Amino acid sequence: FDACAFIIDDFVVPKDSRTKTGGALYPGEPLKFLGFPHGLVGNFPDQGFPTPLVRTAYFSGVIVIDGLKITILDGFNNPGFSGGPVYVTYENETSLFAMISGYRQERPSHGRVYKRNDAGIEGIIPDIYVKPNSGMINSIGIEDIRDGLLSIVNSSLERY
Repeated sequence: FDACAFIIDDFVVPKDSRTKTGGALYPGEPLKFLGFPHGLVGNFPDQGFPTPLVRTAYFSGVIVIDGLKITILDGFNNPGFSGGPVYVTYENETSLFAMISGYRQERPSHGRVYKRNDAGIEGIIPDIYVKPNSGMINSIGIEDIRDGLLSIVNSSLERY
């Protein structure tokens, strides 16, 4: 998988991704996530190195699909944010929350393509659809990332 890392003074990583420094993080609370969408690179503050762009999302909940816990964010994600950090700031302290893993596309039944005939009446074009962004962002919670990394490290150590 792809991931990015940043060093921030006083960065706190709680034991449970559904917490923030000073208390629980509840559904509906805002979060920020970082990345380089569509190959765009920020230059703020202009210190001679590329910086990610920032988007806002809201913690929506956690679902399980085929045994994998997915933290769902409500927001708009684009290609290039995958692997980027999701963080929450509370009372001037920042905590890592998750890592972006993609976005959910609408079902084909919600992406039908229509065409107007000469009389102006719309009709569905059969067998053609688009896959619009649903506004639901998939992310992996920090505790699952930590567990996965520890598993990789432990299995690597067992080989030696």
